[in-house]
Amino acid sequence: MDIGMDCLLLHVPKFRHRYGPFGPAMFINSMAAGLLSIASEVERSGYRVELLHLGVERIADPRFDLSAHLKCSQPTVVGLSLNWHHQAPDTMDAAEIVRETLPDAFVVLGGHTASSFAREILENHPQVDAVIKGEGEAPMVRLVKAMDGGSPLSEVPNLWWRDGGEIVENQARWCAGGDELSTFSFADFSSLSNADKYPHLFPFMFPPERRFLNRLLFDMKSTAAFALPLGRGCMNNCAWCGGGAHATRKLYGRKKIDCIAPEAAVEHMERAMQFGYTGVSTDFNGPGVEKVVYEILARCRRKGFKPRWAMDTWMLPSKDFVDDFAATVAPGASLQFSPDFAVEDMRERY
Repeated sequence: MDIGMDCLLLHVPKFRHRYGPFGPAMFINSMAAGLLSIASEVERSGYRVELLHLGVERIADPRFDLSAHLKCSQPTVVGLSLNWHHQAPDTMDAAEIVRETLPDAFVVLGGHTASSFAREILENHPQVDAVIKGEGEAPMVRLVKAMDGGSPLSEVPNLWWRDGGEIVENQARWCAGGDELSTFSFADFSSLSNADKYPHLFPFMFPPERRFLNRLLFDMKSTAAFALPLGRGCMNNCAWCGGGAHATRKLYGRKKIDCIAPEAAVEHMERAMQFGYTGVSTDFNGPGVEKVVYEILARCRRKGFKPRWAMDTWMLPSKDFVDDFAATVAPGASLQFSPDFAVEDMRERY
């Protein structure tokens, strides 16, 4: 931890949760994939950045105190990820701690849920200064630069912020194209505090004070799959999903699917394995994606790299694809898909 941190990024799990007969639990332990790439882009721009997973910090040390950490690191910008709605109460509590501890810090929220409710957040939560509505890598870099050099916030893309009593929606929009996505580091854990513990998290963990039980869970988890984003965007509008084509177009300005380059995907896989993951999982499909996956598989074979890959195909894959996949991956890999309905009322019921 450095004194005078430029940017602190926070993932706040849902601490106020119950898991059946086990009672109190910690939920939403997986960080949004964009947190790692945002941290990497801010660091690449020459700024000091730290990424904290508050659940990991409290499991590592139940005495961990966010306020004390803030007083020590003194970040100029604090970004909180509000991707899943379950996180909202605890994330807002953390934002309040930031505001009380560092009144002059700039507090910004991002993620899918924050993007969906940008205006409501700024209207009702004075501890939050701004919301990045949409994809966050370039906007966060521009925001940190603005706070460092005094350039106007109006030039930061995707930003909703307060100007006096007015809520301002910046007109500049940004979302990453395929070439840009391929330059991001989705498997760079260098800025994550206590990073070695992160792959051992289960979807549900016990409260941090139940340290012995959490240690048992850590020791039980012998396999951990790295969630690799093969691209961004969607072609579908499933009734049960908030991240379909309509939502990403409206919230992010994304009009099409963009994939990362096959060589970048293989590099992320290898880096994740070196870090300590035992497998990789993907949940992305659409026009052009199968061609990219074929090339990823071919590159893996040429390198002699056999990932333990759990792939959600969204639909029934072809026999040729299954054969190609089986010839490449390690034992324990899987292809997963869910049967779909063409009848809209059945989709609504599901």
